[in-house]
Amino acid sequence: MPTRTWLTGEASIAPLWDFLDEVSRKWRTALDVPPWRVDFVQVPTACTALRYQDPSAGEVVVGIALRPGQESEIEWGMVGEAEHGWTCRSAPPWAYLGFVGQGFCDASGAYLDEQPTALAVDFSPGRKDLLEAMVRGLNDPQRSTGLLVVAVSGRKSAERVGHVGTVNWPGVLSVALVSDEGRAALNRLLPDMPISAGGARFYPAPGDDLPTVEYTRATVRARPEVFTELLNRALRNRAGSAPSGMAEPAARLLNAVLHAAIPPEQQALIEQTEHLRRDLETAHQDNAVLHEVLERARRDCSDARREVASMSRLLRKDDDEASIPSPADELPAVTPDHDLLMQLLEQAEDERDQAVHDRGVLMARLQAAYVDLPDNNQDDVAAAPSFPALIEAARRRYNLLDITANPSAAAFLDAYPEAAAWRRKTADVLATMHAYAKAKQHALAIGTPPGPHLADLLAFARSGVPGVMISANIIALGESEQVTSTDRYRAARTFTVRPQTNPRGQVFFAAHVRLGGSKAPAPRLHFYDDTATTGLLYVGWIGPHRVSARTN
Repeated sequence: MPTRTWLTGEASIAPLWDFLDEVSRKWRTALDVPPWRVDFVQVPTACTALRYQDPSAGEVVVGIALRPGQESEIEWGMVGEAEHGWTCRSAPPWAYLGFVGQGFCDASGAYLDEQPTALAVDFSPGRKDLLEAMVRGLNDPQRSTGLLVVAVSGRKSAERVGHVGTVNWPGVLSVALVSDEGRAALNRLLPDMPISAGGARFYPAPGDDLPTVEYTRATVRARPEVFTELLNRALRNRAGSAPSGMAEPAARLLNAVLHAAIPPEQQALIEQTEHLRRDLETAHQDNAVLHEVLERARRDCSDARREVASMSRLLRKDDDEASIPSPADELPAVTPDHDLLMQLLEQAEDERDQAVHDRGVLMARLQAAYVDLPDNNQDDVAAAPSFPALIEAARRRYNLLDITANPSAAAFLDAYPEAAAWRRKTADVLATMHAYAKAKQHALAIGTPPGPHLADLLAFARSGVPGVMISANIIALGESEQVTSTDRYRAARTFTVRPQTNPRGQVFFAAHVRLGGSKAPAPRLHFYDDTATTGLLYVGWIGPHRVSARTN
């Protein structure tokens, strides 16, 4: 399966520099795109490389080069390397990046079109120019796209051969449907390469090392695998040919990105990330074991309490047996084990959270190193000496977080020995929230439905994508039924929002993040996700655990 493909051509669109600005804004809403590199030695040439994920092709790395052409035209070239190879199930990289159907042509001037070309109604005697244009295109030595012409006699015939359209791969293999009249006229102009009734013929690009092939009606209607293999052959042929035109500098840039030697410091980051990944898996396993042990201890403790209560009731009925020692003396023997397990569980969770944090930092640094982007760290937030200073730094840094939390309430946490650890975790939470809000904003800006990992903050944290700095285990998207249905508890979790979010200016912030353990003050961060409407994520509370039945 070929892993590389390329295409070069031209486009009659906006001036180059306006186009670069426009397409960069569009791409950056969904992709991490490094700045364009411009070479002014001869004709100004702009190049960049980017990565994206294709459901079939896997990770795709693309090199792109553009320069001003004649008059208002732009010459362009693109080379794509696919992790799992290119097939009919994957979109060409130039289609994924929006170059198809937008005035872009191959080197011969043939427009790129995502759908098969329907020419069945256009071959009337008065439209002889269309046939002549097709013949000129077939004989153009600059043509880089193979053409599969399929003869159909009507709409039903076209529907029966609809499977042939699945091999339409702009820039490599185009499919055209022609009527019986068009087939006859084309046969007169190309008598050496006729098309049979209901059949098809493949016209390879002049530079391709592929033969012209004729297909019968039976093959067209009943053997779709033949045309899938035809596309695969065309893709293999393209992969084996040397890129030309503007695809040549695009290929040089792509090769530099794929094969550049990794500096020692980046290699160390990769190794550290792998170690942290293994440590994180171990921490998760240990955490699960501790949870199971703790649950057993809780059940044992509960059973002991019930037994003590039952025996105490029996003893109270018989004053003569008051001298018998109370079974309540057994409870202190169970309690230390419970407390020890709770302490071990908190230690395991702290180790897990630190591993997630370290992995997130390294992933961000690795991503920045590979795509030549600045390292967007949150040191000024994490290094804040107090919670009020942290909130102020976060308000300056994160434009997609509306932090209305009262700094005075958060300052209450600074009096505790664990305050520094709580501040570091809060900084990680806010950084993860902003990464989630930014990724979702990018997806919505180009009209792409956000993927499952952007359903909510919890899904984002579970995905482990770059930008995740916290464990998903500390996130809760709702409160208990008792908190939700009790006016007093609900009011303690209702905070201010903008009118665009709620005309009343307030909403119930049920979602929260555990910044510390369950012991007082049990710090929590309450938030409200409005990324689907205003693009904002509100932070209404950073401070001690809000009032509930357990805190009363």
